[in-house]
Amino acid sequence: MLCRSPERERWFSDGRNQLQRRLEYTFRDEALLLTALTHSSYAYESGARADNERLEFLGDAVLELAASHILYLRHDTAEEGELSRLRALLVCEEALLSWARAIGLCPLIRTGRGLSPEESDGALCADGAEALIGAIFLDGGYDGALSVLRRYVQFQMDRMPEHEGYDPKSALQALVQQRGLGLPVYEVSNVLGPDHAPTFEVRVTVGDIVAGKGNGPSKKSAEFQAAKDAISRLVAGEGG
Repeated sequence: MLCRSPERERWFSDGRNQLQRRLEYTFRDEALLLTALTHSSYAYESGARADNERLEFLGDAVLELAASHILYLRHDTAEEGELSRLRALLVCEEALLSWARAIGLCPLIRTGRGLSPEESDGALCADGAEALIGAIFLDGGYDGALSVLRRYVQFQMDRMPEHEGYDPKSALQALVQQRGLGLPVYEVSNVLGPDHAPTFEVRVTVGDIVAGKGNGPSKKSAEFQAAKDAISRLVAGEGG
């Protein structure tokens, strides 16, 4: 049987609280969160009643559905092939692992002796992220999972390079049109630095509101950053 010191238990409790703050989601049934954080190796050695494998199975399906839903609404002119390509980038192991590390999930996954969540190229950590999504779905239903996964999708879009085909200006236009807010308008508000290496500052307005700001070495890159900022602000206000 695995033994955990009182200090370790306090650390684990504090870590779960911090994780929920980063998720902006609080579990009603914390037993689901504990199960999501329990690898099968830990369950075997500790005698725990459940591990996270079934939640991982469920979370995989929830993530694919929610990612499809979000992309469908945001990219209302995209063809099926483009939507499928973007979804594949959102649900792959590398994307899950990057998110898990960003929210501080990996150290909290309980494993058996001699096993680390970061081993196997982080596969255990990515699997834990899927289990966490499954637990949120069971705890808060689809709406609860969707509120978290909107932020997950935005996190992935923010780190997606332009050459991957993600166009934040098109995504912003689709989002504001969906909400009936009118078309975004981009304006260079300032140009800093020497002529040979300028930095453009751009703001994007929707109606009478400055929705986002960005800067970059070209007008285009600054507009992209402003669009990303605007999407982040709009998404942060979506559906709790």
